Amino acid sequence: MVDLLVYGVPKIENENENENDTTVVGRRQCSSGQSMTLIETFYKSMNFTQHAGTSTQGDLEAMPRDPRQPESGSQLDCDEKEHRDIVTAWVSASFDEAIASLRRSDSLDSLSTIFSIWQQAFSAIKAITERGILHRDISFRNIRCDDQYKLKVCDFDMAMSVDSGGTGAEDRTGTIAFMAVSALSSVRYTHRPLHDCESIFWLCALELLDRIGKGDIREQLADIWNPRRLASVRHAKLSLFMTLLRFSERGRLEGSVDLKKPKNSLLFFCLIAIMRELVSNDFDDCYNIVEEGTDGVCIDRCIEIIQQALDADDQQVTKGIAEMSLSS
Repeated sequence: MVDLLVYGVPKIENENENENDTTVVGRRQCSSGQSMTLIETFYKSMNFTQHAGTSTQGDLEAMPRDPRQPESGSQLDCDEKEHRDIVTAWVSASFDEAIASLRRSDSLDSLSTIFSIWQQAFSAIKAITERGILHRDISFRNIRCDDQYKLKVCDFDMAMSVDSGGTGAEDRTGTIAFMAVSALSSVRYTHRPLHDCESIFWLCALELLDRIGKGDIREQLADIWNPRRLASVRHAKLSLFMTLLRFSERGRLEGSVDLKKPKNSLLFFCLIAIMRELVSNDFDDCYNIVEEGTDGVCIDRCIEIIQQALDADDQQVTKGIAEMSLSS
């Protein structure tokens, strides 16, 4: 996740302190009406900037008071409209921008780095869900890469606890193009780690197919990127899955994807192997055949598929991934 470096309550000057400026009250005070000055006092007394991202539970317990609470009186809950300065680490490239910087090169090193980014994305979702969190808003902009191509996950505004129960149809969230197929249905559903896993698949698939797709695939992508309604995106994604499943018929390759560059071919057949893993787990029916609590098995399998591609040498990888995609 993107590192949280520091947070604090900003100083906001009121031109007329006698006026009842509700913006200032909302930003500088708690619901009790008391000014939130403890964090400023804490900074001054310690002569350093608190790095919230590296604080341990012991650090927080050692503080005399929660710096988000009033300086005097009881420790009341902060107003929901409290405004804070938040500073996070800068991660310059979105998922697709990072891969765009690599695809200009035909070297095997650039291919390995792209596979690494894919694998990091699935591994990140696994790590987040193991800590009991569902992200629920996977997108190009929310999965970012630094200048060393290390992946960072950001924007947890829509996140929820794994144990919080079903979201229900009225509460589905996400960036439509990257949402899992079953989440696009009008049927009520329970958001599971596998839905975030499938969103990572769409992250990889849409970036790759935008570059190499032709014919039917281009039409399906257009419906995904320009949604008229959720049902139309769901239909386009199901159609795209069916198109990709036909790639066991070798003759259909030329008309639907451009695989002239070996790098594109290797990525494509790895993508199909991941897709077949999702299909085998009943992706279009909310993963109902997957026993609750075992979502990590599928995520691990996706990671393993990419690892096989990373481990294979340049002479074996085409044959190996193609065979893997056909046998999955």
